[in-house]
Amino acid sequence: MLLAGDKVYLRRLRPDDLDFLYRWENDPEVWRWGDCGEYDSSCRRSAAERFSRDELRKFIENQQHDIDATEQLRFMICRNSPPCEGGVAVGTTDGVVASADSPVGMIDLFDYDPVNRCAGVGIIVCNEADRRRGYASEALELVAGYAERELGLRRIWCVVEAGNLPSIALFRKHGFVESKIDVSAEKNDKNGVCPDKIAFQRLFFA
Repeated sequence: MLLAGDKVYLRRLRPDDLDFLYRWENDPEVWRWGDCGEYDSSCRRSAAERFSRDELRKFIENQQHDIDATEQLRFMICRNSPPCEGGVAVGTTDGVVASADSPVGMIDLFDYDPVNRCAGVGIIVCNEADRRRGYASEALELVAGYAERELGLRRIWCVVEAGNLPSIALFRKHGFVESKIDVSAEKNDKNGVCPDKIAFQRLFFA
């Protein structure tokens, strides 16, 4: 499966993404800003609870199945071509300029609910050099279009740290509006989200 835009394309996970996942899923900044719904549904990992390669390998294998079976679909965000500044390619992974097929980030649909026709969405662009280039914006719109047209969803939602201003701006730009309650409908009581979290949702209208 491939979703293509002007700046990026989205592809499914492959076995050779293992090293990329191992690095970024064990990065504390990803834990800090990332959404729930990835491997550990409780989202309570600590520094002493790093994901092992075996766990991630099983996750990649699981992602080869349909979202109806897994309730989650991960896309790798890849550049259509390496960006340049002054004729020099930028955007690196461990100091090495990435090829066009190398992922710069990840975007997930998770907690897929075909009955209520909704799912959560989470996104991360990993390297600082790859941020503020429109990659996340285009990836989010590609996934939103896929969720509406291919999966027939009526709503996608996210829960964002209150201090994560770039993510808040990103979701608002793409039609997400703040929700009074936790639209994920899980882990929190009926009073809504925790004070340091903000819930957003985007509705689709036929």
